[in-house]
Amino acid sequence: MGNADGIMGDMYSAGTDTPASVYADFKAQVSISPLMSSATGFFNASGLGGSCPSWHIAGNKYWGMAGFDFGFFCADGMLALLTLAGYMVLALGAFRAFCIAIY
Repeated sequence: MGNADGIMGDMYSAGTDTPASVYADFKAQVSISPLMSSATGFFNASGLGGSCPSWHIAGNKYWGMAGFDFGFFCADGMLALLTLAGYMVLALGAFRAFCIAIY
């Protein structure tokens, strides 16, 4: 603390830490914590790929013996339709977020 005579005493002594070193130390401490070690690899997905989902309902005398094939998810236009639906949900969410931010 300073004295009444105007001469400053030792109020602060500078350390050797920098923001980068403090962050690096914090990151190292967090990365070895049990929470982070258990969450590592949680969202990894293996085997991306596979076949297109389709199924068949066997026929009978009421709707024809050939039955029904449901393979419309494999059609070319279905990907465009699902992409459009995703963009519509994204736009609706952005609009609602804007409305919430205004009010």
